[in-house]
Amino acid sequence: MSNLIDKSSLPLVPYVFQEGGDWFVAYKDKNPYIPYVTISSKGIANGMSNIINDGADFGPDSYDPNAPVTAPPYSTSDGLAEALQYAIDNPISNTSVGYFLMTVKLIGGMYHITAPQVLHVPYRIMNLTLIGQDTMNPYISCDFDTTADDTYPYAFNFDDASLKNITYIDITWSHFQMHVGSNHTPYGFVKLDFSSINNSQNTFVSYDINVSNPGFTKPLNLLGFQEIHMFDFQVYGEGSVFDAGYCEFIGGYSSTMSYVGGASNGIYLVAGVVNIVPAGDINKITYVIAGVNEIGIYDISATFTINELTIISSAYLGAFNYALFFANSGGTITIGKVTMYDVMAAVLSADTPLVGQQGGGSHVVNIWDIRGLGSDNSYKWINIPYNTPTVPSVPSSGTAQQNTNTYPVMVYIYGGDVSEVQYTPRGGSAIEVGTSSPMTVRLNEYDSITLTYSTAPTWEWVAI
Repeated sequence: MSNLIDKSSLPLVPYVFQEGGDWFVAYKDKNPYIPYVTISSKGIANGMSNIINDGADFGPDSYDPNAPVTAPPYSTSDGLAEALQYAIDNPISNTSVGYFLMTVKLIGGMYHITAPQVLHVPYRIMNLTLIGQDTMNPYISCDFDTTADDTYPYAFNFDDASLKNITYIDITWSHFQMHVGSNHTPYGFVKLDFSSINNSQNTFVSYDINVSNPGFTKPLNLLGFQEIHMFDFQVYGEGSVFDAGYCEFIGGYSSTMSYVGGASNGIYLVAGVVNIVPAGDINKITYVIAGVNEIGIYDISATFTINELTIISSAYLGAFNYALFFANSGGTITIGKVTMYDVMAAVLSADTPLVGQQGGGSHVVNIWDIRGLGSDNSYKWINIPYNTPTVPSVPSSGTAQQNTNTYPVMVYIYGGDVSEVQYTPRGGSAIEVGTSSPMTVRLNEYDSITLTYSTAPTWEWVAI
């Protein structure tokens, strides 16, 4: 059961002011009856208001005790980090397993983060919520330079001890636009990595987050989540990394690749253009994409498996002219089953395949089962390299021949004088499936076929 915490004695909010050339820290009340924390991009410090933080709890005038000693002790995040930390340090209710935090609300405007921020979570929390005013407003500009080798390369970082206190929670960051400042190269915006924490079972939810320009290496780096739900995720720049048991992308746009995987149970995409790089084997990917461009699955010299891929209701008009295309520089992609429902090739010619590959490199795409239901069947189905199986010589009568290829084959038997054909499943017993030729037998990997004959027949092996 949740217990309300007495908010009448919430700690005062610190701010900075200058007088006579000296800097001073003062404090103001936090309204105890508003169950959220407010941030403004305007303040006395940046000359955009005549009152502290334009009346909000935090902003450019907020005090940062870790600010560089050579600079005024103003916030290096325009109050964002201070507001989040205040919400963490001052929960509004608690349960037997953790504390609920106030929502942090961003008023519209341009915010500047001039140094990486580190947030500390000293106890178990049940939520962490940052919500902006609108879809494209506010902007959060990252005006610093970091690389992957830095201790804290992101705009918002969490130390290992803090991550252990973030379990079984919903993290909701929504309605703002992350931006790379002019002539700066921040590595990323936020990283939350629970991949090494047992039973983290966290969910990340986002509505209308935008990455507005190139410059980040990894804007969002979200690892080890139980679920990730991205609604109208817009990316105009480098791709993010998503690793969860279930990933969902509803709407949105991606001008580049997003890395999704890590043994994900499922990826579900609706009405958006999200190009993905599987970062590990994926059980199931479902696209529901009415009237958008093609779908791209990328692989950077990797080998991975997608057990099932479904595409529903697409009119593809993209630059690569495929409903589904693969682009990689090496490795092997294996897909157990591809199903397309109501896929239309629109203005393209009848020679345009629904599935194809883009770009060079030596790579293999294996698709065991591809079918279309209600699709425009006047178009080719596939335009990727087919497997060419090793075809053994017909063995002596009564001798079993195993399929040593790493994929199923159809064996077409014709001619000769055949009296019996036996099929032996891997690890099973022989089954008579025919007493003459011609006939066809399917062999999965490591299945065997045995021919009994007086005159040897001919056979062909074809990958399926």
